[in-house]
Amino acid sequence: YPDAKIKIGGYTDKTGNEASNVKLSQARADFIKAALTKAGVGTQVLDAEGYGSKFATVDASASDAERAVDRKMAVRFAK
Repeated sequence: YPDAKIKIGGYTDKTGNEASNVKLSQARADFIKAALTKAGVGTQVLDAEGYGSKFATVDASASDAERAVDRKMAVRFAK
Protein backbone atom coordinates (compact mmCIF):
# COMPACT_ATOMS: atom_id res chain seq x y z
CA TYR A 1 0.00 0.00 0.00
CA PRO A 2 2.41 2.69 -1.18
CA ASP A 3 -0.21 5.45 -0.89
CA ALA A 4 -0.99 4.71 2.76
CA LYS A 5 0.11 7.28 5.32
CA ILE A 6 1.14 6.23 8.81
CA LYS A 7 0.99 7.94 12.21
CA ILE A 8 2.68 6.41 15.23
CA GLY A 9 1.64 7.09 18.83
CA GLY A 10 3.46 6.16 22.03
CA TYR A 11 1.72 5.91 25.42
CA THR A 12 2.70 5.33 29.05
CA ASP A 13 0.86 4.58 32.27
CA LYS A 14 0.14 7.18 34.95
CA THR A 15 3.16 6.42 37.15
CA GLY A 16 6.18 8.70 37.28
CA ASN A 17 6.83 12.24 36.19
CA GLU A 18 4.70 13.36 33.24
CA ALA A 19 7.58 15.13 31.48
CA SER A 20 9.59 11.90 31.68
CA ASN A 21 6.59 9.91 30.45
CA VAL A 22 6.22 12.16 27.41
CA LYS A 23 9.93 11.85 26.68
CA LEU A 24 9.79 8.05 27.03
CA SER A 25 6.70 7.68 24.85
CA GLN A 26 8.26 9.98 22.22
CA ALA A 27 11.43 7.89 22.21
CA ARG A 28 9.33 4.76 21.68
CA ALA A 29 7.44 6.36 18.78
CA ASP A 30 10.69 7.60 17.23
CA PHE A 31 12.14 4.09 17.49
CA ILE A 32 9.21 2.64 15.53
CA LYS A 33 9.52 5.43 12.95
CA ALA A 34 13.23 4.67 12.53
CA ALA A 35 12.49 0.94 12.11
CA LEU A 36 9.91 1.73 9.43
CA THR A 37 12.39 4.04 7.70
CA LYS A 38 15.00 1.27 7.76
CA ALA A 39 12.39 -1.07 6.26
CA GLY A 40 11.86 1.38 3.39
CA VAL A 41 8.51 2.93 4.32
CA GLY A 42 9.77 6.02 6.16
CA THR A 43 8.39 8.42 3.57
CA GLN A 44 4.91 7.16 4.40
CA VAL A 45 5.23 8.06 8.10
CA LEU A 46 3.49 11.39 8.66
CA ASP A 47 4.23 11.72 12.36
CA ALA A 48 5.51 9.96 15.45
CA GLU A 49 4.15 11.44 18.67
CA GLY A 50 4.59 10.60 22.33
CA TYR A 51 1.50 11.25 24.44
CA GLY A 52 2.83 10.22 27.84
CA SER A 53 0.00 9.32 30.19
CA LYS A 54 -2.48 11.76 28.62
CA PHE A 55 -4.80 8.94 27.55
CA ALA A 56 -4.05 6.46 30.35
CA THR A 57 -7.16 4.98 31.92
CA VAL A 58 -5.78 2.81 34.74
CA ASP A 59 -5.05 4.45 38.11
CA ALA A 60 -1.38 4.83 39.10
CA SER A 61 -2.03 2.84 42.29
CA ALA A 62 -3.14 -0.24 40.31
CA SER A 63 -0.85 -3.25 39.95
CA ASP A 64 1.85 -3.29 37.30
CA ALA A 65 -0.08 -5.93 35.36
CA GLU A 66 -3.20 -3.73 35.35
CA ARG A 67 -1.25 -0.60 34.29
CA ALA A 68 0.37 -2.52 31.42
CA VAL A 69 -2.68 -1.89 29.21
CA ASP A 70 -1.78 1.83 29.17
CA ARG A 71 1.82 1.22 28.03
CA LYS A 72 1.44 0.72 24.31
CA MET A 73 2.25 1.80 20.79
CA ALA A 74 -0.36 2.59 18.18
CA VAL A 75 -0.02 2.66 14.43
CA ARG A 76 -2.77 4.39 12.46
CA PHE A 77 -3.13 4.15 8.71
CA ALA A 78 -4.77 6.71 6.46
CA LYS A 79 -5.06 6.97 2.73
